Amino acid sequence: MKTKITLDTIKEKAMLSRSETAFYLGLHVNTLDRANIPHTKIGRRTVYSKQVLDAWIAANSIGGKANEK
Repeated sequence: MKTKITLDTIKEKAMLSRSETAFYLGLHVNTLDRANIPHTKIGRRTVYSKQVLDAWIAANSIGGKANEK
């Protein structure tokens, strides 16, 4: 039985699976596969660091305080 992914289930995790990352970013898994998002391969498994994801989001955001000069 699969556990339903919620923000509470991924809140404390440092590394996220593809499906957890897609949920976290609000993307479909297929879109995630095509996006140029930093990830790590562990064997056949692809995992994403939540800290790196947050930095990637900030670096790729348009407007807002993160990109003000």
